[in-house]
Amino acid sequence: MRSAEQGRELKLAMQRLWLTGQVMPVGARLLVRHVFCNGEEQALEAVYSFMLPRDAALRRFEVEGEGFEAHSELRRVEEAVKAYEEGIEAGHLATLARAYRDGVVNLTLGNLRKGEQVTVTLEVLAGVELHDDGLRFRFPFALAPGYHPKARAAGGEIELPEQEFGDVILPKYMREADGLHDVGFDLALRIPGAVAEIGSPSHAVRVREENGARRVTLAPAADLPNRDVVIDVKFAEPNTQILGGTKRFAMAVPSTRFGQSASGPRKVAMVIDRSGSMRGQPMTQAVRAVEACLGALSKDDEFALVAFDDRIEMFRDMLVPATSESRDAARSFLQGIGARGGTELARGFSAGARLAAGGDVLVITDGQVMGTEEILAKARALNVRIHCLGIGSASQDRFLALLASATGGVSRFVTPQERVDVTAVDLFASIGRPVAVDVRASGAKFETQPPAAVFAGTPWVAFGSASGPAAVRVEWNSGNFTEAMPTDQPEAAE
Repeated sequence: MRSAEQGRELKLAMQRLWLTGQVMPVGARLLVRHVFCNGEEQALEAVYSFMLPRDAALRRFEVEGEGFEAHSELRRVEEAVKAYEEGIEAGHLATLARAYRDGVVNLTLGNLRKGEQVTVTLEVLAGVELHDDGLRFRFPFALAPGYHPKARAAGGEIELPEQEFGDVILPKYMREADGLHDVGFDLALRIPGAVAEIGSPSHAVRVREENGARRVTLAPAADLPNRDVVIDVKFAEPNTQILGGTKRFAMAVPSTRFGQSASGPRKVAMVIDRSGSMRGQPMTQAVRAVEACLGALSKDDEFALVAFDDRIEMFRDMLVPATSESRDAARSFLQGIGARGGTELARGFSAGARLAAGGDVLVITDGQVMGTEEILAKARALNVRIHCLGIGSASQDRFLALLASATGGVSRFVTPQERVDVTAVDLFASIGRPVAVDVRASGAKFETQPPAAVFAGTPWVAFGSASGPAAVRVEWNSGNFTEAMPTDQPEAAE
C-alpha cells in the first residue's frame, strides 16, 4: 500500500487474515477474520481484494473495535455505496464489502484512525470438491492475475474496463509475499463416518480431535499469503452421506451406487492452455497430464489435441484413432509446446468441441481469466460436455467448477506440488462414460436441479427442503433407490 500523495510505502494496514469454520461433505461455512491497524499519522482508507472460493456466497460481515461492534446490512449497490460515502464524510469509521464479477470482492475500510485496530469478520458459504472416496477443500489466500483482452497492465497493476467490471480495485501483483499480512487457519471437519486420512499438499498442518470434530490447523504460527490452502480428506469407505437441518437436507450418493462405467469407444478432444501464465511448472504439469491421458486411451478410442493461447494450434484437424503411432506423434507435438500469449479460453474449448464431433472435451488450464460470465455462456451454447483439470497455486477452481457443471462435466484442481498424472488419469477414466444418465429425483423440493448424469468417482449431490421427514426417490435409466431425509435436526455449532 502506497501514499497517493508521496508515493512511499505506507505502514501495513491489514495485519492478519485468519480462517475458521466448518467443512462438511456438501460444503463449508467459513468465518474470515481480517485485522486492520493504522500505523500512519493520518486516517486511512484500506481496500482488500480477494477471490471467493468455489460455489461461494458472502452471507454477512461484522466490524469490531475498541468499544464498538457493528453488523452489516444487505443493500442494493447504489444504496450501500451512498451509505458508506456518507459515513466517511461524517468522519465515522465505515466498511463496505462489495462483490464484483468473477467472484472478486472488495472489502473497503474507511477512516481507520491512527493506532486504531479493527477486526472485520466475513461469513462465507462455500462448496468443496467432493469425490466418492473423499473431499478437497480449497480457500484462496492469494488472488492471481487474470487475462482479459481489454485489460491494461503497468507496473504490476491491472485495470479492467469499467463498463464491464465497474470500479473494482485489484491489488498490485507481486512476485514475493514478504512483508504482506500473515495468514492462518483453524478448521473443523464434520465428516460422518470413518476417516482414513487428512492432509494438505499446500501447507504443514496439525490435526486434532475436539468436540466431535477433527480440527485442522496451520502448523507454523503464521504463513505468507502466496498460495491457496488445500485440505484433503479421505473416507474409510464410500457411503451415502445425508445431512439434515431445519426443513432442509443435503445428500451425497457415491457414483458406485449407480453402477459401473460402460465400456465402449470414446471421442475426446484434449485442450491444453499454453498461455503466458502457464510458464514453468504449470506448463510441465499440463504436458504430463496430457501424456497420462494419451496412455489411458484404448485402441478403439479417437482423440484430438488442441493447444491455445491467443492463437490455436492443432495436432490434427480431425479426430484420429488412438493407435500407438498416433499417440507417439501426439507426444512429439506436445514437446514443441511452450507458454506464450494470452488466455483465450473460449476459443480453445470451442476448437476442441468442433473436433470432438459429439464427444467430450477435456480442458487443462490454470483458469486465470476474467470476464467468466461470457466464457460460460459460450460454453453452454456449444452443447458439449466440458471437463476441467485445473493447475496452480492460486485458485481458479471456482470458475473451472462452474464451467464443468454448466456443461454437464466434472472438474479437478491440483497444486504445483502434486502428481498431476494420477489426477488426470482418474478424471480421464470417467470422460465419455457416464455411470448413469437421465437421473431424476422426486419426493421433496430441490433448491437446484440435481445432476442428470453421474460419472465414476464423483458423487451425485442434491440439496432440498421438506416440511417434515421426506423420502427422496432417485431414478435413472437402469435403476432406482429411495432415501429417508431428516429435516428436523439443528444446525451444527462451530
